[in-house]
Order: sequence, then structure tokens, then C-alpha cells
Amino acid sequence: MLVAGAPSRVVNLSSKIQTTVDLGDLHNTKYGPWKAFARAMRAKQVWSVDLANRLKNTGVSVVCLHPGICKTNLHAHPSGMLGYPVFALRKVLKSPETGAQAVVFAATDPSVTSGSYYSVRKLVKASKQARDPAVRKTLWDSSSNMLKISPVISVPYRTM
Repeated sequence: MLVAGAPSRVVNLSSKIQTTVDLGDLHNTKYGPWKAFARAMRAKQVWSVDLANRLKNTGVSVVCLHPGICKTNLHAHPSGMLGYPVFALRKVLKSPETGAQAVVFAATDPSVTSGSYYSVRKLVKASKQARDPAVRKTLWDSSSNMLKISPVISVPYRTM
């Protein structure tokens, strides 16, 4: 549908809180909630770059965006080691409306390039894992296997 409706754009929301995706443990069985969150955010970035690569020359662009640290329900009941710092910072967090402006920018601004990672409205270098074609392919194939679906978009892998 995205290709048929091109030009179109996919915007995946992520976070600056990222850490290396453990390709041998995609279910995050060895990690606590914050580490699992950070791995999931990196996986979104890797997956977004891969999808952009797969959809190259179709009229569909894909970007990954950290909208900024916004005051949402995610911060409403902080707990654990990060509980107090998160609670203390709640007064300086961006409003959800400000975060939404970054999303609208990523979705509509003509300067936004496919396969890129943005922090708020600033283009930043994607992670080493996201730039690695072998990592992207492994994550895509593993995700497809976990979901028991066949990848419908097949392309040769190249560095972004």
C-alpha cells in the first residue's frame, strides 16, 4: 500500500537511550527493563535503516526519530534506580506537543532523507549497527522468523 500510494513516508519513533542489539537474544531474556528498552530502541533504528534500503527507488522513504524527552505517561510512575532522577527531571521535560512537532517535521519536511536518524529535528549519524548490512540482514531475518512471516521485500544489501 505504501508503494502504491507513493510518495509516502514511514516514521519510526525511537529514543536516544540505546545500546547494542544482542542478535543472539532478541527476546531480551538476560536483561532488565531499561536495558531491554534501550536494545529495542536500537533495533528500531537498525530496522528503519534496513527498511529504507529495501524500499529504495519505490517512492517510500523511511526515517527513525528521537522526538526529544517528553513528559508522557512513561515518566508518570518512575521506579528503580532511575526513579528519582526521572521524577526530578519531569519539570524540564518537553511537552507532548513539542515532541509531536518533531514527528510532524520527520513526516512532512522535504529535507528529511530516507534511511536517516534524527534527534528532534537534527540529522545525526545512525549507529554502527544500523550502518552494518550484515547486522541489518540478521535482524530482519530473525524478526521475520520470530513472526513466522516471509520477508516480502528482498533487496541486495549495501552500506547506507
